[in-house]
Amino acid sequence: MFLEKLNLKWRILLSSFSVLFLITFSFLFINNFVGIFFVLLTFLSTLFIAYKAVDDFKKIGEDILITEKKPDYRIVDRGPKEIYNVTRAVNNLSDQLSKQFIIEKQQSKKLNAILDGIQEGIIVINQDNFLDYINPVAIKILGIDQERFDIFSNPISTLNNNPELNEIIEKTFLTGKPMTSEFDLVDSGTSILVSTSVLFNCINDVDNEGIFSKREIIVLLSDLTALKRLNITRREFISNASHELRTPIAAIKSSAETLQMGAISDQNFSRKFLKLIFNDAQRLEDLVTELMELTRLESGDIELNLIKISPFHIINNSFDRFFQICSNNKIELYLDPNSKNVNSLVNVDTDKFDQVLANMINNAINWTDEGGEIVLSCIEKEKTIEFKILDNGSGISQESLPHIFERFFKIDSSRSEPGTGLGLSISNHIVGLHGGEITVKSQENIGTEFTITLTKFSDKLTFS
Repeated sequence: MFLEKLNLKWRILLSSFSVLFLITFSFLFINNFVGIFFVLLTFLSTLFIAYKAVDDFKKIGEDILITEKKPDYRIVDRGPKEIYNVTRAVNNLSDQLSKQFIIEKQQSKKLNAILDGIQEGIIVINQDNFLDYINPVAIKILGIDQERFDIFSNPISTLNNNPELNEIIEKTFLTGKPMTSEFDLVDSGTSILVSTSVLFNCINDVDNEGIFSKREIIVLLSDLTALKRLNITRREFISNASHELRTPIAAIKSSAETLQMGAISDQNFSRKFLKLIFNDAQRLEDLVTELMELTRLESGDIELNLIKISPFHIINNSFDRFFQICSNNKIELYLDPNSKNVNSLVNVDTDKFDQVLANMINNAINWTDEGGEIVLSCIEKEKTIEFKILDNGSGISQESLPHIFERFFKIDSSRSEPGTGLGLSISNHIVGLHGGEITVKSQENIGTEFTITLTKFSDKLTFS
């Protein structure tokens, strides 16, 4: 215990002094046998002291190896001051490394969270053509089956079936230069824009031959499918809008030219052409108004003034509004009497929803011949309310049904029925803003049924 309290320097000095003292003492005062005994005793004590010092260093070495596997492990302070200083230095270094490790781990998690949240596909590929990182968007774009492949144990070329993608990756590795390419994926047909760049580029200066000792590239995948679809829709919209605008403008121009050529002097002719000009101008105004409304609906730049109201009250108002119009067209308009039994409420913007019903009923009138019938009703389901507009008109072909909610779509362009071709598209957007949906069933020469489904409220309203 006494020796352990001494620092290493004093242990060695004490041991050396003891050896010199005992050797001198044995030769001067004691016979040779006794001298040899004391020399051996001194040697053994010196050996023990040296072994003890070496053992302390050995234990420190073992503790350091443990800290490599267990970062939280700390070395127990032991031995003389020199040993204590070493253990304290190692423990301080371990504390610093642990703190640095925690910081780097947090930064890594933050970076991965950012990369995972980016709406572009990101891939990092090492020089062996294996993935170092891939975010969920890239996995989705490439359609990689994670159950089938261990994505980090397979080359990128085996994880996808797209020669153009593999080619641009290979060229980037060979040239070390950024590249960009646009193409459609083989399996899904998804249009993507691929951009590559060198992420890590270290030149081997040992042989002075300019050989890259390590190279990693980053691949950015942008899904262009929605953008291309939007561009197609935009071109179609411009084309359709131009066509719809051209027709009334041409008619107005034709009527004005007729008046200029002398018809204006004839009172009957002038009234006729002025009426045509007015009607076409009204059509232009309606078209522009509906275009502006559709634009606001599609951009979400519209607020609904929602109120809780009886479904029967809504459908009954539409019945009263169109009863005389149907009568003038020699069409019978009916209101299903069972609609009065619906006593749950719906939450709607009444002006907007009346616009939807008006559009549906107008369509039914336009496509129903004289002597035909239109039936309005509302039906209560377990969680929803259904508004129905049923007619026995000419119906809609199965080929046209999937397109009836598209902008400017007209079922039969040969018929001169009024309308811009935007009504159903506007109605579909309005119902969508209410959290509902519109469905349609139709058979040619039999009739059509439109159904508007809205979520109902538990509040009840009893009608007398």
